[in-house]
Amino acid sequence: MNSDRGMHDMQRLEKYEVEVLENYWTNFEENKKRMYHRESELSQSDANPAEDAFIQRYTTITNAIEQIYSELDEDLKTIVEMRYWNPSGVIEDWLIIADRLYMSRSKVLKKSKWLIEKTAARIGWV
Repeated sequence: MNSDRGMHDMQRLEKYEVEVLENYWTNFEENKKRMYHRESELSQSDANPAEDAFIQRYTTITNAIEQIYSELDEDLKTIVEMRYWNPSGVIEDWLIIADRLYMSRSKVLKKSKWLIEKTAARIGWV
C-alpha cells in the first residue's frame, strides 16, 4: 500500500463532518461566548469547569482555530474572513472570494479543504 494513499484516506471527511467543521469557524465568536457563559454558570455551583465536557470540547476547538488562524497566509485569512467571519453575516460565494484573490474557484476550494482538514486534525478528528 502506498503511504501517500493511506494518508489521503485518513484525511477524507464526510460532507456532514465538513459542515460541522465549517460551522466551528463560522460560529467561532458565538462559541467563545457560550463557553464563557457556561464557565460563569459552573463558577456559581460546585462543578469543576475543567471537568465539564462542553468546556473541554469548545476549549479544544477554540484554541485550534486561534492557532490555525495565526499560522495562515494572507490568502487563507481572506478566505476565512470572507466566508466564515464576514461581519455582515453574509457567507460569500466561493466565486466572489476567488475574484477577490485573483485565483480560480477550484484553487480557493482546495485551500478551504486544506483549512478544514487542518482543523479536523488539530482537534483530533483524524
